Amino acid sequence: MMKRKAALAFVAAAAVGTAQPAVADDRATFSGTFRIEMQAPAERTLTLYDPVGESAWAPGWAPVFARAADRRALPDGTVFVTRDHGDRPTTWVLQRYDRVQREIAYITYTPDEAVVAIHISVRDRAAGTSEAEVRYELVATTPAGDSFVQSFGSHFAHMQPHWQQAIDAALAR
Repeated sequence: MMKRKAALAFVAAAAVGTAQPAVADDRATFSGTFRIEMQAPAERTLTLYDPVGESAWAPGWAPVFARAADRRALPDGTVFVTRDHGDRPTTWVLQRYDRVQREIAYITYTPDEAVVAIHISVRDRAAGTSEAEVRYELVATTPAGDSFVQSFGSHFAHMQPHWQQAIDAALAR
């Protein structure tokens, strides 16, 4: 937990372009968690949350990896970029991909917007099913980012049903 917060603080400092401590207005933050129940074991479902596997259920998901070899191995520290509907880039760092503990952690940075920490843990449940816990923590880096974080927070409740439906469809294929 402390390691992730330190990384988030480091990325946030880098995002605003200063290595020196600075005094600024408090920026908007948001934290939220939801769960996805899946009709398959964790061994199969964990990969749906990695940078390659997400394309099975997220239309338009097309990460561009900084190193081609990382796309295959997905080591901790893998860097990739995605683009939103407005073609703005978001840089992602795969902080942790623990296949034994079935946990994935990302830090993302969208210029002039926000730094986001995402933590996903997948656990087996009864009768060959599994459950993912997805946690988001956002910190705005600019006034425009404040609006983004506030909007994200107000729409967060709609993410779980959307993800649930998309992942259910991917597992049914």
